[in-house]
Amino acid sequence: MESDLSKSAAQAATGEPGAAIAPPPRAVWVAGIVLAVVGAAAFAVQMANQSMAGGSHYPWGFYIALFYAAASAGAGLLMVAGIARWAGAIGARDMGVLYAVACALFVVASVLIVVDLGNPAAILLTYASANPASPVFFDAIVLPLCIAFAVAAALFAGKGEAAGRTFALAGVVAGLALLAVEAWLLTTCSGRDAWGVLLGAGPALIQAAALGIAIVVLCGPARRGWRALLAGAALVMTASLVFDVVLNQGDGTVLGAQFAAIAASPLFWAAAVMGLAAVVLLALPAASALVARVAAACAVAAVPLFKLAIFQATQSVVPLAELEAAGAAPFDAMELVVFAGAVGVGTLVYAAALRILAARSTAAANPAAAANAKEVQAS
Repeated sequence: MESDLSKSAAQAATGEPGAAIAPPPRAVWVAGIVLAVVGAAAFAVQMANQSMAGGSHYPWGFYIALFYAAASAGAGLLMVAGIARWAGAIGARDMGVLYAVACALFVVASVLIVVDLGNPAAILLTYASANPASPVFFDAIVLPLCIAFAVAAALFAGKGEAAGRTFALAGVVAGLALLAVEAWLLTTCSGRDAWGVLLGAGPALIQAAALGIAIVVLCGPARRGWRALLAGAALVMTASLVFDVVLNQGDGTVLGAQFAAIAASPLFWAAAVMGLAAVVLLALPAASALVARVAAACAVAAVPLFKLAIFQATQSVVPLAELEAAGAAPFDAMELVVFAGAVGVGTLVYAAALRILAARSTAAANPAAAANAKEVQAS
């Protein structure tokens, strides 16, 4: 059966208008509101108890690892969807939805970096310092710009093929710029630690591409070509990380000890299983649309698990005395609730964007009805 994304591409090529985008159901709004409120309350408790990430009881890494996952997912989606739009593989209607997803991911990343700083007011110091030699300063500029771009692209990329392709190309550039800043930030902070090796520029690009392709399949799912791309990306991502960790562990150096700690992490192998599960599911000859979505979900879940395992295992080998207490848990359980709150905020952003896009697509699909509505409003 032909997917929504492939139909949209055909309609974009022929000029035929696509079906109107469905607005988000009420359950999406309710879930977003509940998660956002509960997460905000949990963050307030963390600040009151001084037990947020970077405090004296828990090692650093939970929020920042998920920040990198959300930011790279949004960047990867801009790049993958932009290239596909330029090639005519995705139409304007579905690009609007994908831009809305990217915007929500960037908002989630922004919330996570704020809570990782421990105090919302701390983000103002980043702008006040205005240090062009600091990757943090550029990160504080590029991420909001990506949010603004995703909003503009979602609203205006459907104004014709020329506009759609222009926004698609700009999205590829924006995604690469964000990945470059994040890689700069990561390698500057890490020195010779394992996360700089396993999550640096090259690995980050592979992971971002896998996330972007997986999100396209989740929103489609797309044709067999997209599924093959996802299977290849998931395989390369999983194999490269596993081989790096297994082959370089225990060589007598601090870096080798970090690789050994990562190899002992259950999270790392859970991520590897999910990555390989995505490949196996997509390789099934009779894989249905539902199976493809499950595979894409596995690929999406594998990336943050990989990042969490790499950050936390590295901390366990070279503990920072001011960040990690002896025998501390890998993360505070309250951080899970705060992360859920960040997801809730992103869900609300996506729901609002989808509602606007639904109204616009309905008007475009029914110009006569839109004209009548305007006449009624004018009278």
